[in-house]
Amino acid sequence: MRSDGIEELLALRDEGYVIDVPEGRLDMAEFHRRVAQAWLTWSPGGLGWDCSRHYEIAWLGTVPLMNYPTIVRDEPFRDGQHCVLYGAEPGELARAVRAALADKERLARMGAAAAEHGLCHHTAKARAERVAIAVLGRRLDGRTERAPREAERKWIAG
Repeated sequence: MRSDGIEELLALRDEGYVIDVPEGRLDMAEFHRRVAQAWLTWSPGGLGWDCSRHYEIAWLGTVPLMNYPTIVRDEPFRDGQHCVLYGAEPGELARAVRAALADKERLARMGAAAAEHGLCHHTAKARAERVAIAVLGRRLDGRTERAPREAERKWIAG
């Protein structure tokens, strides 16, 4: 739950970690400024899990801190490579933050990898390109491209 996560983040702040928790809604420019200054930005699931907020954080060069997903994802961020994932059990968010912040050089590499992965796979154009190829066998510019064979597909159609 979001409220449990806030409690863990505030407890980390009491331990001396620098935790930026806004008092209210931020305008987009301020949100982007604050995210770009952080090593990690908490991005828990809300109404859905695989949301654009995760990729927006990555595009700013910051590592998303996300709870483990409960869905099959398209071109997902990988734990330890593009993001930090944590379990829903009490204390798991704080454990993940402590472990991640212990190696800032690794976080810098992960932030760069997350930005590259997000820009390559999760812009509106990149997603539309994958759909066009899968459905029409053509790229957005009209060039023919073989759609992946069923065994190669990375998503599940219902």
